Parts: sequence; structure tokens; C-alpha cells
Amino acid sequence: MPEARSRTGTSEGRSVKGGRYKPAKRRVLGQKPPRPLLVVDTSTKPRALRKLPPAAEIMKADDVRDPKVEFTDYAGGDTVTRSLTNAADMSGADSERNVVMMSFNWSCDVSKDGGGTWKRLDPTTIFPNTLAGGFCCDQVVIYVPHADLFVWFLQYNKDTAGQGAFRIAVASSSSVGSSPTNWTYWDFVAGDFGFPTSDMDYPDLAYSDEFLYVSTDVFSSGRVVMRISLKDLQGGGTVSYSWTDPDDGTQCWGAHLVQQTGDRGMWAGQVDNSHLVFFTWPDNSGTYSWGNVTVAAWPNGTLSCPGPDGNDWLKKLDNFPSFAVTGGVEMANGRVALAWSAAMVSQNLPHWPVANSLAIAPRFTFQLEKHLAFEHVTERRPAGMAVRRRSRASCRPFDHHRHHFGVGRDDRWLDGLDRRDGLGKLSVVEHRFSSVKGSVG
Repeated sequence: MPEARSRTGTSEGRSVKGGRYKPAKRRVLGQKPPRPLLVVDTSTKPRALRKLPPAAEIMKADDVRDPKVEFTDYAGGDTVTRSLTNAADMSGADSERNVVMMSFNWSCDVSKDGGGTWKRLDPTTIFPNTLAGGFCCDQVVIYVPHADLFVWFLQYNKDTAGQGAFRIAVASSSSVGSSPTNWTYWDFVAGDFGFPTSDMDYPDLAYSDEFLYVSTDVFSSGRVVMRISLKDLQGGGTVSYSWTDPDDGTQCWGAHLVQQTGDRGMWAGQVDNSHLVFFTWPDNSGTYSWGNVTVAAWPNGTLSCPGPDGNDWLKKLDNFPSFAVTGGVEMANGRVALAWSAAMVSQNLPHWPVANSLAIAPRFTFQLEKHLAFEHVTERRPAGMAVRRRSRASCRPFDHHRHHFGVGRDDRWLDGLDRRDGLGKLSVVEHRFSSVKGSVG
């Protein structure tokens, strides 16, 4: 199994208080250069399903057969309007203190009363806008419960040399609730990863027991994954960070990290439409490794799904992130669920495999357990996943390239389908993993 030693560097922490900077002028949408496309080849040795999964069963939950599920809705604040410029690239997280952060292009909203009221934050007034070409505009927010840290990723325009940049900011839940303009932050540019003339885009965040994991596309290479100790971030000073070679991640273009892992970072990419490449980076090692995993062949044709009004809302997805593995989560039983979009003959639905992960060096084994399409649902987004390590499950808000997803302790899927007919209008579907075992390719 191939492996590589991560590289290391340091970054000096800085602090800001009070939101004292002058707001910056917004960049006009569409100025960013076109990104490389992810092409997934058709496998010459495809694996077929041994047994097709049962047809999707649509039924209403009841109190006798199903446990009680409580949903908390953080939508409806007066600061949020229904428009592309406000809703694009949405992200968010909540904490036990009822402090909630919800980010989207250009701005971020904060609530300290569980979504009852909201305060609008302008990142250009909170942080100095002198990094690279200035702020714009992808953001990702997560909350790390065992470190009590909100982590805020902010992307910046490339500088005059073509070098992209991003900023990582952290604050405790109590600080965000009482002083949402007070943050400690660290800056990174593409040159830190060996590409001083390359832009970066499409970020993601995840955490393990000990580390914050950060990933983004490097335009002249592939996907880079960086990690920083959570203890160093809590300290607020100079941090040591490690990163993977972006050239090793060319098949992971546009991919997202596996969420809420235990003792390692994980991510995956597409080799062809019957093989994944899966990466693992143990917390206790400076070496990351990867290997190919055979899965049942899935359709990799054109993504197209016209809505009732004739608008083909999946054309954007066909351009990017296409078939990238945009969803991943480690469940309580140690299994890893991955998700990506797949083309269909009559409609487009997500491709959802479930894998047993024995990600232990020097080798690991995967067993495909699910290859499922829902015939009764015609409007889907590519997948993003999250899991609660508590008895309740939750649907975490994601951006317009993903859909809402949650996994409970009993390994049920709670999938929120974000329909085109209204921002934040969710239909919730529950899937039991046990009902689809046996579809091994």
C-alpha cells in the first residue's frame, strides 16, 4: 500500500477584537477563473452487484415502530434572505451552550439563544483584509465539542502572483456567544504547500480526537489535506501544522473529508466508476497511506435532472464537483459511510455505499454494503454527512454542493432533502443500514 511522509511547518497566531476594520467591497460573482474538471473514467474491470438492494420503501414514522426523533430548526432569522448570493456555500454548527454559527458567501450569522435571534457578521470588519487578494468568499464552520472550539475557515482571493490563501480562526463557544468579533487566527497561502503561483478553492473541515483536519483544492495539482493539533489551537500561539502532498490527491479533486473520525483523518477519491482510492492518516503518525477499493460499478454519465419548470438544476453539479466523494462519516460502530453523486438513465440520485473500515497500517479492507437509488425522489443534491456522538441525531447544514445528512447511534440515516421549492424546506427520510446488507459486489 502506498504511503508518504507528511511535511511540516509553523504559523504564528494573531488575535482580533471588536470588529474594528472597514468593510471591504465585494467581488462580483463569476470573476474566479474556471477550475479543472474531475473526470471519472469507466472501469475496464467493473464489479457488478451480486444482489440488488430492495426497492426503497416510503412510509411515515410512527411511535410504535420508531423511536422519538427531535429536530431543531435554526432557520428563519431576519438576517437571512432567499437569494443565491446569500445562500451559496452554506455551512454551520451548534454547541451545547445554544451558540450557533451559520456561514454563507460573504457573511456569517451568530445566535446565542439556539437560533431565536441572530447577529450578522461581516468577516472583512472582523479580520484585516490584507491577506493575499482580500476576502472572498467560501467559508466553512464546524464546532469541536471535546475542545469547545468553533473553527471558522475563510477563503481569500489569489494575490498578484496567482497564489491562493485561507485563514483559520478559532474561539470558544462562550466567547462566540458573548463577543462574536473576538477570534484567534492563522493564515496560510498556497506557497506553504509548495505551490506559490496556484489558487485554492472548495474547502472542508473535520476533526479527530486530537487534530483539526483542513482540505482544499490546489489548482495546479490536487487536493491538499492539512492538520493542526487541537491543543495548539486552544493555546492560541504559534502552531505546528502538517500537510499532504497535493500531487498525491489528484483523484480526490473536490472531495470532502470523512467527518467526526476517532483517531485518524480519512478522505476518498474516484479512480474510475468501480474503484475508489481511500486515504487514512493516523493521529499518532506523520505518515499517511492510501489504497484502492473495488466497489460495484455505478453510472458515470451526464448529470441531468430537469425540474417541473424545465430548469436543469444539476447542470452546475455536472461542471463541479461532479462525482467527487463529497460525503463521508465514521459511525459509532467504526464503519465509514461514503457518498457521491451518480448519473441515472431517467433521473439523478446519490450513490451511497457503506464500507467496513479496518484502516490499520499496513493494509486495510473494505466491504461494500450498499448501492442504493431511491426511485421516488427526483430532486437530489450530492452528499455531505455528519454524525452526532450523542443519543440524538442531527441534520447539519451544508452548502449548495451537498445535502443534509445525519447518522444516529443506532446507525440509521436521517437524510434531509433540500427541495428546490424553498430554501430550508426539508423532507426527512430515514434509512436503516441493516436492511441493505448483502449487496456486496
